[in-house]
Amino acid sequence: MYSISTRALRIIVGSRPVEVLENVPVEEVFELIVNGEHFRTLYATPTMIRELAVGNIFSMGVVSCSSEIRSVELEGNRIFVKTMESSSNVARKWKHTVDHSINPATIISCIRRLLKLSETFKATGGVHVAALFDYSGELKTWAEDVGRNNAVDKVIGYALLRGLETGSLWLALSGRITCSILLKALRAEIKLVASKGAPTSLAISLASRGGVTIIGFARGDRLNVYSCPSRIIIH
Repeated sequence: MYSISTRALRIIVGSRPVEVLENVPVEEVFELIVNGEHFRTLYATPTMIRELAVGNIFSMGVVSCSSEIRSVELEGNRIFVKTMESSSNVARKWKHTVDHSINPATIISCIRRLLKLSETFKATGGVHVAALFDYSGELKTWAEDVGRNNAVDKVIGYALLRGLETGSLWLALSGRITCSILLKALRAEIKLVASKGAPTSLAISLASRGGVTIIGFARGDRLNVYSCPSRIIIH
């Protein structure tokens, strides 16, 4: 669990303030260095940092596949990534993937499970959780982070480093589905993104054009399908 206890002054209207101990999520600063040059600064929960780096440079178009990554080394809070010299100029290696379908009950069950995975979320309520499932509902990987985009980069990076075919998986989220997350899904050929939260208008627009199924408010016994509903099995 990536949290620490800190003092806070709790104020309840009509009562005297009291000092309490509260758990808050840990956030650290990481410098991502690609081929010897500063690439960007990441503010993240200090777990799955190699996966975060790989997912980030993949989402940014620096690499197209794991074979273009020569090494990933973590020294303190500095991440050193070496790639093939020509990797930024290599076209995305698209693979043909079979289109899948899924039962709504499977989605709801996976989202419910997602929210129970993170002990940090249970303790603080202050992290986002992302996961990759297959269409039968089997969990492939999950990640937690103070940043929703970081959590998605971590699971995509994990899949890349371990040779998982992301086009055969779908992305589950604990929070909003934004345009930036949709772009990461498109880059990884993920065709279904589901969350207990809401999607944004731009995310829905991009998903409709890119053939991605967006599902929001997957909670209780219901969900909303905002784009490409043909993947959802309706009895």
